[in-house]
Amino acid sequence: MVEITTPRVEDWPVQRYAAVQTSVAMADLAGQLSAGWPRVSAWLEQRAATPCAAPFIRYLTIDMPDALLIDIGIPALALPATGDDGITIDEVPAGRYAVAEYFGAYDNLVEAHAALQTWAVREQLNFDADMGKVENWGSRLEQYLTDPASQPDPALWHTRLAYRLAT
Repeated sequence: MVEITTPRVEDWPVQRYAAVQTSVAMADLAGQLSAGWPRVSAWLEQRAATPCAAPFIRYLTIDMPDALLIDIGIPALALPATGDDGITIDEVPAGRYAVAEYFGAYDNLVEAHAALQTWAVREQLNFDADMGKVENWGSRLEQYLTDPASQPDPALWHTRLAYRLAT
């Protein structure tokens, strides 16, 4: 059983970010991430836009396990109004979020998400999502607070899970 920190509800402000948006199968996610974040980082650096928070995945649609539409994003200051060269500019919307922290290897993130979702059901919280066969999310994030290149022990990797709640 995967453990997460005690979930909580937080109010989040809008946060602009630059991203590579891609459609990917769950089996190919790691490869897309390892290519996506360096691409976004280089784009930001070329435009002197300073990252202001940890990189993340924003899940837009989920049709497990074959089709995830995601933004591979990095929040940054002084972003241009629009992107180019395959980089989009978007924002994590403001709102109330169900949030929990997970410590451990990425291969257990599905179970960490399940734990946060179970807590939200118990608390009678509704997500900003259409939960049909294909899930459409207003804002669902995995924010990577530990850089695996700096911390080789997967047991110490720190990931924040955040789901925007329906208003």
